Amino acid sequence: MSEYWVSNARHHCKYCKVWIADNKIQRRQHEEGLKHKDNVERFISNMKEENQKKKQEELRKKEELFRINQAAERAHFHDLYKHHPDANES
Repeated sequence: MSEYWVSNARHHCKYCKVWIADNKIQRRQHEEGLKHKDNVERFISNMKEENQKKKQEELRKKEELFRINQAAERAHFHDLYKHHPDANES
């Protein structure tokens, strides 16, 4: 009973979504493969695209808030002078 089963360590490639043996040879062989390189390139490209979309969305939100604030200021001053005609005499 001195021998017992021990599983070999496994490595999960987050780009390819596969499990490989966790040793130097298997990792290098996997990472040098065309499929892995294409998946890494696609992953980086998707990250850049998502980042660009987030920046565009933030810019759109800032522009919309600026437009809303301008409209609110105009409405505020319009209401202020409309209801208090003597306010512009000060």
